[in-house]
Amino acid sequence: MKKLSALLLAIFLFISFGLIAQEVSPVLTHEMTPEEVIESLKSLATSRNFLFVGESPFYKQIKAITGEDYRYVNFLSFCDAGVGKLMLEYRDQYSGFMPCRIALVEDKQGRLWLYSLNLELMIHGGKALPPDLKAAAQRISTTIQEIMRGAAKGEF
Repeated sequence: MKKLSALLLAIFLFISFGLIAQEVSPVLTHEMTPEEVIESLKSLATSRNFLFVGESPFYKQIKAITGEDYRYVNFLSFCDAGVGKLMLEYRDQYSGFMPCRIALVEDKQGRLWLYSLNLELMIHGGKALPPDLKAAAQRISTTIQEIMRGAAKGEF
């Protein structure tokens, strides 16, 4: 019961203080289109052995439902299949963190931002991960942040 209470408190604190989603920075190269940011993300992911496994253009779904244009919001999915396999071998519940997603969001002022799930809760919350799995998860977290920072600067 103590572990459950501690986990619920951790989740509450993460949500309350905005730590579930991590914001890297606005896309610093204002001339970049969303398509160019996506190409940057894909290129940077490939150079780090991450697979691009799909996207969900939320703004198109909103338009299909409402008939109205919506600001650009797109969810891009990436995966390191080897680490994914390790996670699933350890606990099927970790499938909820897979694949890694990066959101490309146009704010109400028209600026593009990159967001992703903060993996710290998975890495440090709840039952301790075995050392090799913890190291792999930390590498994934760092790599996602690197990809997002690079794309925010217009790197390919």
